[in-house]
Amino acid sequence: GRGAAGRSAARALHWRSTRKLVQHADRDGARVTDARGYMRSGAGVTRGAELSVAQRDYFRRLRAEPGTGFVVSPPRVGLISGKWVINMSRGIWLADGGFAGVVVASVPLARFTRLFSDLSLEKGGSLVLFDDEMRIVIRSLETENIGASVGKQFGSPELRALVSSGRVAGTYRARSIIDGVDRVSSFRRIKDFPLNVVIGLPVAHYLVPWRDEALKTLALVLAFALVTLAMAWLVHRAWKNQELAVAALRAANRTLDAEKNLNQTIVQSSPFAIYARKRKTLVTARNPAAESLIVSPAPEVVDHPIRAVPPG
Repeated sequence: GRGAAGRSAARALHWRSTRKLVQHADRDGARVTDARGYMRSGAGVTRGAELSVAQRDYFRRLRAEPGTGFVVSPPRVGLISGKWVINMSRGIWLADGGFAGVVVASVPLARFTRLFSDLSLEKGGSLVLFDDEMRIVIRSLETENIGASVGKQFGSPELRALVSSGRVAGTYRARSIIDGVDRVSSFRRIKDFPLNVVIGLPVAHYLVPWRDEALKTLALVLAFALVTLAMAWLVHRAWKNQELAVAALRAANRTLDAEKNLNQTIVQSSPFAIYARKRKTLVTARNPAAESLIVSPAPEVVDHPIRAVPPG
């Protein structure tokens, strides 16, 4: 009958769930409920215990919407483990379409914490897992206090706009509404799950490589400027020295010209004969006094009458 078919399906599903549980030892457990929501079998379920999940959102959704497949619930404290878990569930339906319960596997949030611990984030970096309702599932900055932010509304206006647009990935810059840190973040939707992950790095750390390159470039520019200034100063000093040397040479030439002119004046006006001679015969220069000595006037010719002298 209908009850026997339900029990048979529940037993088969419990066996498959137990086998999957062995393959995924970090799960809190897989359990099967009846149509009223009471746990009937699975990890940690004791006979006679009346633990009901009838008020859990995933149970109500699966019972109300027969076409719903795999459902991932928001984080909740497990009824059996008392730990923060995410419940992944699927409805059990009989051949005649009747609802027979759900099978649910609980994944501890600590599992995600261990995954986050393998990631190397810069100081101030943040990794957040959140659902489609923009509620926090877990934050990497709360590895020692799991559940401190679970269920809180999350997301800057920039992130909310990206998620609501239907995009599966994106990058943006915004200041966190949780800790106020300005970060550059990238988000991605997890395929086949109503979950999203966003990783953010503080702008101060994100721009460190760029700042290092900028400082190196600035240092090179300053060094080039200093070398250019030094060379310009050396050229200017050489030019000034050359200018001073030219001025001194001109002054010396003027002094020599003055001395030469003075000497020429003294020589020319001297009453003594002064001359310059090359070798022994060739006179190259002489003053007026020497001129009068060297160049004698032609002898005066006296015209005497010639007289005849008588013989004897």
